[in-house]
Amino acid sequence: MYIISKKTGLSFYQKEFGEQKRIDPNLLSGLLSAIRTMGQTILEAKEGGLKLIDHGDISIMLETGTESFIALVVSRETFLLREKLRELAFKLHQEKFFKKIDHSVVEINEYRDYQITKIVEEYLI
Repeated sequence: MYIISKKTGLSFYQKEFGEQKRIDPNLLSGLLSAIRTMGQTILEAKEGGLKLIDHGDISIMLETGTESFIALVVSRETFLLREKLRELAFKLHQEKFFKKIDHSVVEINEYRDYQITKIVEEYLI
């Protein structure tokens, strides 16, 4: 799972579940940011319209918030997983620590990451 700043296009939080194949967060965030921007520019699509990228045996589920979006790499999307991801996105974007993040700067913050991990584990594990 990755949380990506909409302003910079960079991942500022990532968490691996199980034995997932390791994905470079910078490459993934760059790819997703480019797809989002192209969709909005070329297709004149509204913000938050991209929900799923399906490529063979890997799917990337997306949920968009005000300042960032969440990408969850899974083997397949399910209704239950989509609902949990939507609830997680809503919860994270309500949190005070999340609102105080300077989304133009990607910085390491162990306390923030710990708080995000607790919420992620509550909703996704």
